[in-house]
Amino acid sequence: MSEVPRTRQTPVQAKDERPKWETAKTLEDYWEERKTFFNEEDHAKAWKETARIVEEESNDMVDRLNKEIDALLTYAGLFSAIQTAFNIELYKRLSDPDPVLVALGMMSAQLSSFTVNRALVNSTGPTFVFNQSIPAAVPLWIVVVNALWFSSLISSLSAAFIGIMAKQWLTQYKSGVSGTERHTARLRQLRLNSLKRWRVEEIVGVVPVLLQLASGLFFAGLLVLLWNLNRTVAIVGSIFVGFLAVFSLSTIILPSIVMHCSYLSPPSRVLFELTRPCRRALCYFCGQLSLWIAYRCDFRRATPHGNSAVDYHVSYSLDPKGTPDAGRVIHQLL
Repeated sequence: MSEVPRTRQTPVQAKDERPKWETAKTLEDYWEERKTFFNEEDHAKAWKETARIVEEESNDMVDRLNKEIDALLTYAGLFSAIQTAFNIELYKRLSDPDPVLVALGMMSAQLSSFTVNRALVNSTGPTFVFNQSIPAAVPLWIVVVNALWFSSLISSLSAAFIGIMAKQWLTQYKSGVSGTERHTARLRQLRLNSLKRWRVEEIVGVVPVLLQLASGLFFAGLLVLLWNLNRTVAIVGSIFVGFLAVFSLSTIILPSIVMHCSYLSPPSRVLFELTRPCRRALCYFCGQLSLWIAYRCDFRRATPHGNSAVDYHVSYSLDPKGTPDAGRVIHQLL
């Protein structure tokens, strides 16, 4: 029995032949055929490229956060040292009486020891002993300044504490990454997803907010102190602090008002999210107002031609001239 010769496939027929995984009838056959679609070399190249991409993204994020924390920790250390020097000089006034008040009290006690008798003028009577155990009243401005400055010191130290904890998290993130490309890629992606899920970047963003709050409290206490010591110095200090406050508030508020503003910071992002419902309500109100104005303008142009107000309102509601739902909206407004 002679063997039937096989017909040789043309290049066009070989090109038109579909792979077996596309014509599989069951899911098991599909996955079985897909295993041989890529060879081991293709798998190795794909995992190597995936590991490189994940490593670059994770390293960029970790390095950026580390640099930001280092700069913030440096500022927090310098600010806390300066703040402590001011607190040391003023916190004593909370417990010890004012030396000026003590001197005035002693002078008053000495003067009260003199009595006037008929025989001798300015003769001394029994000496009045000044009781220093009675605590003098602490001025209110001293309490306010101490409250502001100690709150500022606590805020700066809290920022440093959070920054140190965040650096520990980032150090642990980069440790223990070794093995094959597939293992390292999966491990880095898992840790990167964990950083995003647990809001580590947002927690690091709290550090500059605390430092800005600490600076604001320090400047407020400094102005209170200056206004109770010297008026001229207080005016000069208030001018500079006012310029700084206007600049800071402007950079925080502008991203919530102006689109594509580059003054992005953690406080501006928080304000943007808080004011999102207000902006939506304002846009909706402006849209309704523009429809109402357009209706009034068209109504004034149409009434001189003999159309009544009721007829025109009905016709406009039925034919809003290309504006979807304009008639319904105007009907609701009116």
